Amino acid sequence: MSHFEWAAIGLILFGMVLPFWTLTVIALRRASKEPRRGEVPASERVLRYNAIMDYLHRACRKGPAEGQSGASFIAAVRELRNYPEHRDLTVLFLEEINVSGTGKFNELAKREIRAAEEYLLALKEDA
Repeated sequence: MSHFEWAAIGLILFGMVLPFWTLTVIALRRASKEPRRGEVPASERVLRYNAIMDYLHRACRKGPAEGQSGASFIAAVRELRNYPEHRDLTVLFLEEINVSGTGKFNELAKREIRAAEEYLLALKEDA
């Protein structure tokens, strides 16, 4: 092989192949460290859970005359199912909620609280 052929092979190898694989390995390592699309980091999940619990706590402390939204309350109870890592605390909190009244949102809230408790307790038994 002539010097020109060795130089061409060297340019191809060091100029194109090695940088390509180096960048590929770097990109794969960086992608494995970042959360996947749709995943939320654990620290943000804790903040979201705390926000839901704060909302429920404030909603339970308000009187019926203060105009709390029944639909928002029910949605917050349903959202608690997405946080099974806090199931013990959630079940204890839900057991303490006492919904009184006979309106449609009151009945729906009672059923939703009971369903959320059953769901979280079933998760604990399976684990």
